[in-house]
Amino acid sequence: MKDLEESEPPPLITRRSRRRYRINLSRHVYNEREFTESFINQEEYTTSSEFEPSSLAKTLRRNFLPSRCTCKDILQSWFPIVEWLPAYNVRRDLAHDIAGGLTVAIMHIPQGLAYALLASLPAVTGLYTAFVPILVYMAMGTSRHISLGTFAVVCLMVGHVVDREVEQSLSPTPTAPAPTNRPLDGSVNEVLRNSIYKQESNGSSSNEQDLLDEKKLEVAVALSMLVGLLQLLMGLLKLGFVAVYLSDPIISGFTTGAAILVFTSQVKHILGLEVPRYSGAFAVVKTYIFMFKNITLAVPGSVITGVVCILVLIALKYISEKLKHRMKFPIPAELIVVVLGTVVSYFVGLNEKFQVSVLRDIPKGLRAPSAPSFMLMGNMVTDAIVISIVIFATNISLAKTFAKRNNYVIDSNQELIACGSANVLGSFFSCFPVSGSLSRSVIQESIARTQLCSIPVVVVIILVLLFIAPLFYHLPKAILAAVVVVALKGLFRQFNRLVQLWRMCKPDAVVWFAAWLGVVLLGIDIGLGVGVIMALVVVIWKSSRPPASLLGQIPNTGIYRDIQRMTSAKPIPGIKIFRFESAMFYANSEYFRSTLIEMTGVDPQNPNKRSRLGSSAVRYRHNEEDTGSPAIEITRTVTVSINSALENGDVEVSLSDLGNYEGPSGYDPTPVHAIIIDASTFNFIDTQGVNTLLQLGLEYEKIGVKFYLAHCRYNIREMLEKAGFTARIGTEHLFVSVHDAVIHAVGIHSEDASYSTPVMSDTESALEAGPSNQQVCKPD
Repeated sequence: MKDLEESEPPPLITRRSRRRYRINLSRHVYNEREFTESFINQEEYTTSSEFEPSSLAKTLRRNFLPSRCTCKDILQSWFPIVEWLPAYNVRRDLAHDIAGGLTVAIMHIPQGLAYALLASLPAVTGLYTAFVPILVYMAMGTSRHISLGTFAVVCLMVGHVVDREVEQSLSPTPTAPAPTNRPLDGSVNEVLRNSIYKQESNGSSSNEQDLLDEKKLEVAVALSMLVGLLQLLMGLLKLGFVAVYLSDPIISGFTTGAAILVFTSQVKHILGLEVPRYSGAFAVVKTYIFMFKNITLAVPGSVITGVVCILVLIALKYISEKLKHRMKFPIPAELIVVVLGTVVSYFVGLNEKFQVSVLRDIPKGLRAPSAPSFMLMGNMVTDAIVISIVIFATNISLAKTFAKRNNYVIDSNQELIACGSANVLGSFFSCFPVSGSLSRSVIQESIARTQLCSIPVVVVIILVLLFIAPLFYHLPKAILAAVVVVALKGLFRQFNRLVQLWRMCKPDAVVWFAAWLGVVLLGIDIGLGVGVIMALVVVIWKSSRPPASLLGQIPNTGIYRDIQRMTSAKPIPGIKIFRFESAMFYANSEYFRSTLIEMTGVDPQNPNKRSRLGSSAVRYRHNEEDTGSPAIEITRTVTVSINSALENGDVEVSLSDLGNYEGPSGYDPTPVHAIIIDASTFNFIDTQGVNTLLQLGLEYEKIGVKFYLAHCRYNIREMLEKAGFTARIGTEHLFVSVHDAVIHAVGIHSEDASYSTPVMSDTESALEAGPSNQQVCKPD
């Protein structure tokens, strides 16, 4: 014991001195039938859930219906706060949550006012969204750092729906004569709109404006209810996986395109112009054409106010970023600009003297709860589906990012339920659809520790609604537009993502650009569809033309690699091992056939014809200079010996290196006698894929070339059996590994005699096998 205590610890194993382990196996070669008979109990094979295919009812019940659990489990699942609140560390987390909540609340105020206008709603409704929905998500959400509330992209989508539905409700009845001068902007009724604009410019309010705001709010809360119900349904059916179909390039391109639309919608406030909200294709182009035609009508005071506020916001944010390591809290740039702008507007009289448009009356207090109108939901189902998916994709991307950074787990299905519940309950309190905000969530992550920071946010918002909201009467709309424009900086930075994608993966860059261009030119809903369709086209294109390769063996191992990528991988004489890096289905089955024939050099319909890849069917790794005479390649001779002295009649196959062979480049004296398909990359196969394999197997059999499949997954073997492949070709042509198939093919080809075969290669031996590589195979 003393010696052990005093002995020095063993040195650490470095990269250069790490131990090397050897594998020395001696076993039979197994095809799938023999392997099953030897190692898998037949009863276990037929009853095990691993092998037995699930029925449709079982699959639906397992994936979409809630599992059996206790009331406590259900409560903790639906309300995660029940689980984490009892373990809340007051001393460690409370101060951070209070500070984070106050900071986020300060950001909610200007963003809520600004984004509500973006949604074509009264400014105060943006503050409503920071009340009930936040409390609901605090109790039901699984992310600790998402800040729910207004989000520019979602607000823009809500604004399009609100304007469209209000216009349709205020348009003449079908029995009335249609107006001959109907505006092309797709906004509300022209007469009502003109009267409202005129009253706004005169600084007065009207019953028409109040009625219009009420109608818009009625549409928005009905949309919130519908979006929430859809999200709840998706969560209950466990459809959180749908987010995988919205790839990062789609989301990035979509949000960047939406940022262009948001920016365009705010230019009119900075210019002080009353620009109609166009909808449909090329709405952005129409908007800019209208603004350039009427640029002379821009209000100088509004332009100066907007530009100055943008510059101040950029400067404050730059200073806050530079000093963030010295300050505990970021500079509340938006709140500073809003407060100072309101004060300056009041004392200078920006509205009265310089015709700068201001917010005007903001109601004090909270609205009484009211039920949404279900009668309005029929025309908004499609919009609600798109909005709910966009909200979920945004939330889940933020939640996953923060969870990964802070080492905790989120539940995508519970996120759907939480956000859906927030939108459903929020619709009773005059809220439009809410979503996670990147800017607020980043601040919340940097300061707060849990969702308990939502309580200070709600307290501050209630105080603002009760006592401070009317003071924003003189707040210029140009300042709120400046807040929105500067907040888009993060989305505009995503143009760098396009450059990165173009360098890394051009198809992904095409998807990004398609989503962006579709949103900018065709609108948000159609643009998202364009991005999804383009992504599917790219996936199908990639799957229909996947990479393929010929494999060779690494000497003295049972490992096989692409002979084009590894110079140490040596092709095996007379055997072609083909790997197809994709599933086998209708879109690529013909490409599989043509590529196999091209790379192996063996056309079963024309066996005397050799492919373009050369008679050896090997792409040479270096190009020899054309000297006018055939290049000389060094090859080695592989000898296969048969020993029949083993027990039970087994045949021992050993491969050894004998010598060198010289011959002209491109000449392969060894005819191909076996083709092995490495099926480990097949994750599924359809009937057309099976038919292609079956046809190839029968055709190669006719010309004396063995056709083997190696490393097939169970679902592939099951499909082959159902489609009749194993009945016609035989289960003995399916092997558990590529190495088993190779040893079997060599043994079958040299079963009755020893022979020597010169093998063509680029630099050295085609196959080397040491004593530790000894394999045993059974003769058929």
